[in-house]
Amino acid sequence: MSCIVLITEYGQKRVERLLPNAITDQARKVTKWDVGDLHIEITAEICHDSMSGESFASRVVIHWKGQVLTGCGRPLH
Repeated sequence: MSCIVLITEYGQKRVERLLPNAITDQARKVTKWDVGDLHIEITAEICHDSMSGESFASRVVIHWKGQVLTGCGRPLH
């Protein structure tokens, strides 16, 4: 089984969890993982990084300990 690593607060906090099988909705192009208090959703839609202006193929939303973290990402395959 794979592992997910979430690093926040510029490297000050690190969370590691075993990653269960993904829940995929092909019609919506969404992949989700629920790992206890960590919920990850990746959507295949163009995302523009607000700091660099760079475009990415995916939008990422993470719910963790009452926080909602958003960002952009690339496919890992």
